[in-house]
Amino acid sequence: MERFKSDRQVIEYIKYEIENINYLTEHRLYREEQLQLSRNVFKIRNSVEWIIRINKILKYIKYSVLNSLKFAVQVENPMDENKIKDMYTYYLEDSVYRLMVLWDMYKQLVNEFYEVGFNKDENYTIFRLKNKLKKKHIWEENKVEEFEYYLNSKKHKFVREYLRNKFTHSVDPTASNIFHNYSKNGLLTFDMNDIIPKHPYENLLGIVDDFIEVVNRIKDINDDIEEFLSQEIMIVNVKVILKCNKEREIGQFNIKDLMNNKDKIGVVSCEERCANCKYMITYEGKETCNPKTIKYYRIFEDKLHILNIADGLMTAND
Repeated sequence: MERFKSDRQVIEYIKYEIENINYLTEHRLYREEQLQLSRNVFKIRNSVEWIIRINKILKYIKYSVLNSLKFAVQVENPMDENKIKDMYTYYLEDSVYRLMVLWDMYKQLVNEFYEVGFNKDENYTIFRLKNKLKKKHIWEENKVEEFEYYLNSKKHKFVREYLRNKFTHSVDPTASNIFHNYSKNGLLTFDMNDIIPKHPYENLLGIVDDFIEVVNRIKDINDDIEEFLSQEIMIVNVKVILKCNKEREIGQFNIKDLMNNKDKIGVVSCEERCANCKYMITYEGKETCNPKTIKYYRIFEDKLHILNIADGLMTAND
């Protein structure tokens, strides 16, 4: 709360951050790509399924936080008990639970895409996931250390341990609670820990900050999914530009096959040639054309990619 000079700044910050959390791109495969039926195809399909489910949770959390904020601004005294306070608490609690679900989905997505090794139905904690990432050297050591640092940070613990545990196992953290106990010597004592609840904005800020953190981490994985798809899975339509500037279509290829055979594909596929072509070459005992450029684009999409051939070397340009 110290970073804000007024309640108005807090309200504007929460609204701005929540409204600017966008849904993730769902890198779905086309039917032709799914029919490749490789291990990598199923890896991408399963990962995208998690992204689809995550987008639903993002919508629910945004809705709950903004509704909790709507009632929080009407709370005149955090110690009051009335309908407005009840509605603020209702949406706050919903935000906490769904945020913990989002962290669990993040855990499942990491396990799926990076092939950590946990069974989908296995009951494991995010801390066990972190340990296995480190033990199997799936992530670089500094990345694992940064992940561990955040999991143990006050910012994350405020939501995971304070708010969640209070709502689940103890008392409503938004209400004033007075408990009496007897000490070991038989004297009546008062439990002062829950008498004064935290300010409504403080609870919401904790949720928003942790929400932003996990969304950014999921975005990083989604970027890796897109890169993996573009390098291993997608099927592309391929054309070649010959040195005489004629253009020919040569069919569809898996992107990895295209890249692995790019020095051959254009040559062996261009069997038709003009008589007395000055660009004609001999390839594997046959006279054929020699392309200078390979163009390709993902099936059903328009974004063009170009591979330029210079003195037998291929260079990629988007």
